[in-house]
Amino acid sequence: MKLMRMARRLAYKIGLTGENYGTWAAHLKAASGRTGALPGIMIVGAKKCGTTSLHDLLAHHPSVKAPLIKESHFFENARRFGWGEKWYRAWMPILAVGEVTLDSTPMMYHRAALRRVAQINPEAKYIFVLRDPVKRAYSHYLHNVARFREPLPFLEACVQEDVRIACQDVELETENTNSLAYRNYSYVLQGRYADHIRAWQGVFGADRVKVVFFDELIARPAPVLADLLEFLELPAAELGAPPHSNARLVDGEIPPEAEDWLRQTYRASDDDLRALLNRDLPWR
Repeated sequence: MKLMRMARRLAYKIGLTGENYGTWAAHLKAASGRTGALPGIMIVGAKKCGTTSLHDLLAHHPSVKAPLIKESHFFENARRFGWGEKWYRAWMPILAVGEVTLDSTPMMYHRAALRRVAQINPEAKYIFVLRDPVKRAYSHYLHNVARFREPLPFLEACVQEDVRIACQDVELETENTNSLAYRNYSYVLQGRYADHIRAWQGVFGADRVKVVFFDELIARPAPVLADLLEFLELPAAELGAPPHSNARLVDGEIPPEAEDWLRQTYRASDDDLRALLNRDLPWR
């Protein structure tokens, strides 16, 4: 296990990833005219909340065909978005009648991504996978540490976040230092779930937005998935249990002082989410 982690970290450090394969494969497919359909299902986040597990489950449905790679990063990456809709369609498979595909890119927090999705793919169904925002933030932090992106201790990174990710809307239209920091270091921002859900509902309508709690998906997968398939208007199917996905490349326990700070920081946001969804939260 330790050797596998070292190998994966080295692959990330030198840029040898499946995402790179997908990027160039999509370029070749677009050049040859082999483009697919826009995704009817978009799992838009949150990051480090089980989007990979849910993607893998849905990809086993008889009516769902998977894309080249799970995450296209088309809408929140200005450089990729500049490659155009043809490139994005080349990321997707060609579908038969009654089939649908999905893009599972955690981008629900991204202001520019929401505008771009509304421009390119406004008729999809949008899924939010949520977990305890404190645990999500720390998992996000460890993800960055493993990829040599994060030099700061966790609490300091959270306290300094507003300054680190300050980014004007115009800056999100290009790839630059500020737009990259906005994506990478938004540990606290990405866990303000109610704000993001409300924004997507405001653009696409509440009937096109579905919230899934990862804790409930793990504990009771059958009823959660049955409810989700009904929302997606897909035939009932046995999809099994969530697979173990995205194992950490580095480990560690959240520092108690950071957890206390985040619990207090998220108190109002969690209350807002509970009121928005009219239900209790698994982590409260």
